[in-house]
Amino acid sequence: MKQESEVIIYFPNTGDANYTPPYEAMFQKKALESIGLQSIIIDGRFESLDKHITPNNKNITLIISTIIKYTSITIINQYNDGLKIAKEYFEKYSLKSIWTGQAALLLKDQLLDLESTESVIDNIDEKVLLNFLSEKFSINTNSLEYDCNFDIDCIDLKPYIHNKTLDYISSTGCINSCTFCSVPSIYKQKWKQIDKNTILKHFQYLKSNYPEIEFIHFRDDNFAVNKKKIFSLLNLLKSEKLNYKWSAQTSVNILKTYSNDELLRLNQYGCNNISIGIESGDPWLLEKITKNKTTVQDSLDSIQRLLKSGIEPSVTSIVGFPFNNKRDIKLTLKLLMKIKLIYPSLSLYSTFFLPIPTTQAFEEIYGKGNNDIGFGTSNKWLTRQDKELLHKFESTYFLFCDKNFHKRFNPSKRLKLTNKTLYPFIRLRFRSSSTSFLWEHKIASILLGKSFETDSKNMEYGIRKHNTNYDFGLSKSDNNSLVKKH
Repeated sequence: MKQESEVIIYFPNTGDANYTPPYEAMFQKKALESIGLQSIIIDGRFESLDKHITPNNKNITLIISTIIKYTSITIINQYNDGLKIAKEYFEKYSLKSIWTGQAALLLKDQLLDLESTESVIDNIDEKVLLNFLSEKFSINTNSLEYDCNFDIDCIDLKPYIHNKTLDYISSTGCINSCTFCSVPSIYKQKWKQIDKNTILKHFQYLKSNYPEIEFIHFRDDNFAVNKKKIFSLLNLLKSEKLNYKWSAQTSVNILKTYSNDELLRLNQYGCNNISIGIESGDPWLLEKITKNKTTVQDSLDSIQRLLKSGIEPSVTSIVGFPFNNKRDIKLTLKLLMKIKLIYPSLSLYSTFFLPIPTTQAFEEIYGKGNNDIGFGTSNKWLTRQDKELLHKFESTYFLFCDKNFHKRFNPSKRLKLTNKTLYPFIRLRFRSSSTSFLWEHKIASILLGKSFETDSKNMEYGIRKHNTNYDFGLSKSDNNSLVKKH
């Protein structure tokens, strides 16, 4: 079969905070090959479409492939970049786009209203995309065989390796029903692991071709759901001497199902870090948004159990819900202070609540079917003061509560002085759980100067930088904009 047009799978730019390879596009490329279509993947983080779509090469099928194999706040960046790309190439060459992934599922009606849209594939199954393209290119799919997989060698992985770490997807979905999360509406509370023999082949390829990789971060939404499958996979990898150190993400209620001995086994299999979603420090809100799946005490117990098993914990949380007059902001900060007293070097990631179309929380706030609310800008109840409060804790308190924080970065006399000066006062503040009269932040801004003021300027999404190790605690980062030579 002679291919009628070149197929380009464009993975929109996620911004500068996401190292994960474009697995969505990699799955799609494999799927297209099953019906005889060749394609190229263009990652908007590293490459422009300009050299591929030109006046002399306009016979293109353009797929805009947004994140779907895991959830990430960077979908907002992808959506905006995808809109820009779709508009640009429609205006230049009348080229229409096929949307897939989370943007297609959450914002189908808005995308269909665009003149630049050819189709919106609002389904997680790659076979739906295949059926559309088969009809478009008149391909007979009666004998179609597609095993929902991807080839790890279909792109160069070097740009995605950070701090000797590669993000990898081993499963999709989650069994939980958290009201703020898009995963339940997308995956219908189902969890599926990629075939373990496929994962084995991928890891063997990584070991042979990328010896610089020492750590694997399982980027799955909820890695630990099925203990039997997890330990079977880990045992297989160990038997083949694929002894990577690794980290993963899970929820507090899933972690509770693991005994202390099983957590020790995870550590023995190479687990260095587990990031858990504590979600909120407000007991009433936590009950509401997780449907009684977890409590504040469960979160504290999980931190202690991980530490005792030799696994470094990280936590994620969300603040700024409109259901309780925003009291959850201070209650969550107080919980994070308590956790930081237990483990000062804790890596944490806290975001402002952004209602996501199709989620229960979104529909409770805006009503069902009102998905035309501005995506990523629909939390107008948060004030500048709310955002500044979280920003101050990010840029001062959650850093300098660790007396050794300055040792993580390149030498800086100002940073060391600030750390040593503020540490005892911040510890006292944390013990009293006080979120008022934040004078230490002012002292830090004086001691650190302009680099302090400009480093964490984007306050729209929450704590994103120094409190979040992008290798999830596995190694130090060599690059950091906070520390400069003075």
